[in-house]
Amino acid sequence: MKNHLAKNPVRNQAQQAFSLVEILVAILLAGILISALVGGFGTVIGSSESSAYSLAAQACALQTYEQVRAAKWDAVSFPAVDELVASNFPPRVSVLDIPQSGTNLVFATNFTTITTISTNPLLKLVRVDCVYSFMGRQPCTNSIVSYRTTETGQQNAVASPAPPPATPPPPVTGTTTKTNKRGRGGKGNN
Repeated sequence: MKNHLAKNPVRNQAQQAFSLVEILVAILLAGILISALVGGFGTVIGSSESSAYSLAAQACALQTYEQVRAAKWDAVSFPAVDELVASNFPPRVSVLDIPQSGTNLVFATNFTTITTISTNPLLKLVRVDCVYSFMGRQPCTNSIVSYRTTETGQQNAVASPAPPPATPPPPVTGTTTKTNKRGRGGKGNN
């Protein structure tokens, strides 16, 4: 049996040309797909690195915030104690705890702001900002904001007086009490 394509050479050339167009379109689609995969991979890597920096900065800010929470502020004691002032917490530079190789250290600075909101009741706003640079770009900031009141929880209270001393026991004398063995009346029943 003879090949039917051999009879029609124009049709044979058209099929070959169509095959070439199909191959070029397939190569173009494969190139678009590969470039999209590489771009997506780069985006995922950048996003995970950004998350690592942000988590490390949040931990750094939380460390300073815990120091602020540990500061003593007792308005009821005499004299009143107030260590919760901004001058006790100057800006602090530390290294972010992120995986790194070589000498690629990333530094962050914690800024603590303490603002008195109210004096009746006693209330202060505490804000800790951790500022760092991600990949040499503009600075990024992670913040913790909270309110704090005095340790006793009694705003504008007066210190309570000392409790009264316990009542002393009655003085011991030289007399003793004896029970009557004969009954109630004190006389015998003879």
